[in-house]
Amino acid sequence: MKQKLLTAEDVEDYKSSVDNYHPSGEVVINFARSNFTVIAGPTGAGKDTLRNKLLLDPSYIKILSTTSRPMREGEQEGVEYHFRPLEFFDQGLEEKRFLQIALVHNQQLSAMDFNDIASLGSGQIGISILVVQTEIELRRLNSSIKVVFVTPPSLEVLKQRIQNERIMDKDELARRMQAAKIELEIAVKQPTYFCVVNDDIDRVAIIASTYLKTGVRDESEDYNARQIIKQLLSELV
Repeated sequence: MKQKLLTAEDVEDYKSSVDNYHPSGEVVINFARSNFTVIAGPTGAGKDTLRNKLLLDPSYIKILSTTSRPMREGEQEGVEYHFRPLEFFDQGLEEKRFLQIALVHNQQLSAMDFNDIASLGSGQIGISILVVQTEIELRRLNSSIKVVFVTPPSLEVLKQRIQNERIMDKDELARRMQAAKIELEIAVKQPTYFCVVNDDIDRVAIIASTYLKTGVRDESEDYNARQIIKQLLSELV
């Protein structure tokens, strides 16, 4: 069957299963052993640009979330998400192989399928783009996840990058900025995150890759990025 938006009846059917879901013990153990990494940051920070740059190195493999909603215009399977029918989610819930699953806006199911991570070869690094709320949820299963949190160099650059994505009205821009504020507030309190300033994609890719491959992070970069995050938050108040 094809993907679809959830009906109110679908939401009721899935709510209990999603709220009470926990992956199998085997999945949790194997996930803790995996080389899974995350790029996070607010909309407009340049997460996709950084990941695409890193993916030029064959040791990095893209890990995508899976959604039950239909593809939107311009989207492609395996580029933005894996698009799957509800039967796929039913099977994953039964097998307890999802690392996490959520009802999003009461319109779709979204999940991280461990099968995608289990397919990583020796020496390969799985790299996923996640909101910090989801990363924190996964960190409860694997405390060693490496996270690169990307921040723009200034508020003006953040606004410009968001507006460059497509034309939007003031209300939508305000919602995007509020969402950015929430992610920045969470990130600055996470000492395990490696925060970087996306002012030059070639520079950022080099220091991010060094961290993801070796665990060694540039402390001066992290300090500078956290100062910029604090400045952004003061301006977003």
